[in-house]
Amino acid sequence: MIKLNTSKRIPLIVVVVYFALVLLATIPVFTGNDPLNAIFLVVLTLPWSFLITPLVDAISPSLFGNIIIGVLIALIGAAINALLLYLLTSWLVNKIRE
Repeated sequence: MIKLNTSKRIPLIVVVVYFALVLLATIPVFTGNDPLNAIFLVVLTLPWSFLITPLVDAISPSLFGNIIIGVLIALIGAAINALLLYLLTSWLVNKIRE
């Protein structure tokens, strides 16, 4: 088992919690019939969900008929946010340790 020191564990924990929230937010998208079921997923993946959506719409408007495409857009935004969260928390932990 790989042993991580505290300064590397905290950013990893933050990212894992964020991904858990994103995965929990995808459940209502697939289980409900209301378009507002995706609101939590959209909010968690801001601002990328609003930036990527017009790009995909410009490429092919028919892609939004598929729910999987919408969730993939949100997951791309979640991955970008997770990377930014990891970098920010790593920087903060290193600044606090100095």
